[in-house]
Amino acid sequence: QDVVLPKEIPYIESITLPYSQNFLYFEYQSPVFVNNKSIKYKYRMTGVDTAWVDGSTRTNTSYTQLKPGSYTFSVKASSDGGKFSESRNIKVTIVPPWYLTSTFLVVLGTFLCFSIYFLVKNRVDALKQKLDIKRQKTEAEMQSLRLQMNPHFIFNSLNSINAFIVENKPNLASDYLTKFAKLIRLILSNSKHEFITLDNEIETLQLYVTLEQVRYNNKFTFDISIAKKIETDQIYIPTLIIQPFIENAIWHGFRHTNIIGNIELKVNLDEIKSILTIEVTDNGIGRKRASEYKSKSSTQDKSYGIEISSQRLKNLNQKNNISIVDLFDDDENPIGTKIIITYCLISN
Repeated sequence: QDVVLPKEIPYIESITLPYSQNFLYFEYQSPVFVNNKSIKYKYRMTGVDTAWVDGSTRTNTSYTQLKPGSYTFSVKASSDGGKFSESRNIKVTIVPPWYLTSTFLVVLGTFLCFSIYFLVKNRVDALKQKLDIKRQKTEAEMQSLRLQMNPHFIFNSLNSINAFIVENKPNLASDYLTKFAKLIRLILSNSKHEFITLDNEIETLQLYVTLEQVRYNNKFTFDISIAKKIETDQIYIPTLIIQPFIENAIWHGFRHTNIIGNIELKVNLDEIKSILTIEVTDNGIGRKRASEYKSKSSTQDKSYGIEISSQRLKNLNQKNNISIVDLFDDDENPIGTKIIITYCLISN
């Protein structure tokens, strides 16, 4: 389409066009009117032509599909085919669309760089968090195993075996040693797995409690109550997760009392919500009185075991929870402690 200019052509030095007007058609004529049919022309568009183009006597030319940018169209004439006049020039600027302007490209480039940076950073942070959770999980499992393989328990168990031998009780020594070896084998075998069946966990607990009952001269009893709807061989729970609470009840609840203690393990299942509830209840002296005794090292060890178990459960699911309830009689005297483990089942 024709372009309306603010001045006559001879006085125009430059024109600016939008990117959509990139088809240019030039007409030119020398002001020498004597024998003008013999006048020859040469022209050039810098940015397009690499050299002057011989236009002969033709007085027009065109350029199509010019890209946004700056160009200079020049033309010169010769009346005798020899010396050419000085060129006449007009600068043509084709403005790029907004999405190709340098400002937009800089902004876009900056945005892309920041986007890539944050995407990479978020990915790296997510991987770090995942690795950190995995590391914490592994450490918690190893710490749990170390607590299960408590050196005090192993030392005391071996002493019990030695005592049976010294007292000439070979049958008791043999039976105790057999159960002790089986317990160690179960603990080591279970520790290889992240989850084991509830049936397997209970078998390990019963062996452990049996050995402790012998060692403590049957100072406490142990009862297990599992809801009939629970298929213990189909329910999977974290490996070695209940034992620290049983051990804590024995060490804290009955160690400094002459009463016959009782530990009750109850397991129930909410099938609709897929939540397993495990309760460990003892009739010991309670947490407050237990903390008053000076067996601080053992107290710290057992509390540490509970802390590790709690962290392991939280790593699996933030909804998992461990709560401790202090039990009192009507006169506000402590009559024991209840541990409630709420565990969200993981689908196999």
